[in-house]
This record gives sequence, structure tokens and C-alpha cells, in this order.
Amino acid sequence: MGIRRSFWYFVSNGILWFLVGRVLPKKWFSPSAAPFRPFAFEKDGAFYDRFGIRFWHKKLPDMSRYLPRLMPKKALEKGFSSGLLRMLQETCVAEFTHLALMITSLKILEWTSLPLGIALLLIYNLLFNLPFVMIQRYNRPRLSHLSERIDERRSPVVEGTLAKHA
Repeated sequence: MGIRRSFWYFVSNGILWFLVGRVLPKKWFSPSAAPFRPFAFEKDGAFYDRFGIRFWHKKLPDMSRYLPRLMPKKALEKGFSSGLLRMLQETCVAEFTHLALMITSLKILEWTSLPLGIALLLIYNLLFNLPFVMIQRYNRPRLSHLSERIDERRSPVVEGTLAKHA
């Protein structure tokens, strides 16, 4: 009974948190605010290179491919700056959703024996949540730096800098 109940809990919990992530206002998710801003040890995503993230992160499923009407496109189009901000916010939403799934998955410990429950939690979180949190934390600094460079190019020329070279 415990495994079957746990399976259906994981499925329904995943659907619930996905929907929550879609309806929450995106303005609540700032890439420069805690807990989404980079930690010092992440070194702008370089920390995740130790796990070979460059080789596997694009091979994992992406909800925007399966539910294009519910998820914004990953490609940036002509509204580049606003699209970039939206992508940054979406990385925060995805991270929030997977962290919420990790926390709420602890509920299955009530239905299964302790060793089996711990094994299910580890498998579920290490395969279905942690990699997606890592991907968001890996991509966000790169997108943030791109956004900063765009903002720098759009800002007025500071007196005495580029004006001399023009």
C-alpha cells in the first residue's frame, strides 16, 4: 500500500506544484533576491561544471516542449530584454517548484517503512528534482550577465568614457 500511495502522491503533488508555479505572479520571483541569487560557492554556475552539467542539462525533459501553451518559449525573440527578464523569472519559478516538491515529498515517510521511504525520497529527489534545481542555478547567472550587458549597452553614455572614443 505504501509504494502505490507514494506513487500517486508524487504524481498529484507534481501536478499541483506545477500549477502553483504557473499561477503565482512572476514579479514575486526576483533572480537577485534570496533564495534565488547566486551563492558565493557557485561561482556564477562554475560549481555545477564539476557535475558535468554542460553535457547533460539539455538532455533532460523540458516542460516548455511538452506544454507550449502553458510555458513561455525558451528562445528569445525581438522583445529581447523583456523576454530575458521573463526567462530569469522562469528559472526562479522552476527552482521554487522543484524545491517545494523536494520538501513536500517528505510526506511519504508517513506511509512507508523508514528504509523504503528514505530510498524512495532519495531516488525521487536525486533523479526528478535536484538536477532541475541545478540547471536553474547554472543558467541563471549566465542569463543575468547577458541582461546586464544589454542594459549597459542601452544606458546613456557616461560622460568622459565612451564619448572620447567616438
